[in-house]
Amino acid sequence: MLNQSRVADRWIFLSKGVTATEQTWDDGTSSIARFFEQGDFCTNLTSAWTREIASDDLVAITDVAGMSVPDEIIRHEYLQGGEFGRYIRLKLMEGHLFAKELICAKNSSRISMRYQFLERFQPDLLDSVSQKDIARFLGVTPQGLNRFLRQQKSDAS
Repeated sequence: MLNQSRVADRWIFLSKGVTATEQTWDDGTSSIARFFEQGDFCTNLTSAWTREIASDDLVAITDVAGMSVPDEIIRHEYLQGGEFGRYIRLKLMEGHLFAKELICAKNSSRISMRYQFLERFQPDLLDSVSQKDIARFLGVTPQGLNRFLRQQKSDAS
């Protein structure tokens, strides 16, 4: 786990595995806000950009490997427009569009809408991440997720 108790000054590029941002609430419970997969920057970009401390932690869900890139290099490459800069701009645009869809799905009170979001935008996660972590992302218990999946299966029959 990477506790983001200081301002993010490096961007983590994930080359293998799955990570997630975990939010811990005042009552001691926690939930997964979002998953990151291979090829994603999994740094709290708001913290890096605004120079403020992040409110969540980065946790490894599977075995991970990655590269840490200093913020100054990312900013320089982003602005100078080389191949790496183009890649950064593409990933940030994808992240922006992904976040918009994620907000819509998370605001839905229906678990099916949230699950469809994963099926559409992160289908590999459904096989590589534990049911417990998927349930935490969806905001239900593992038992609630099992009931939902059984219902989905019977509805499809």
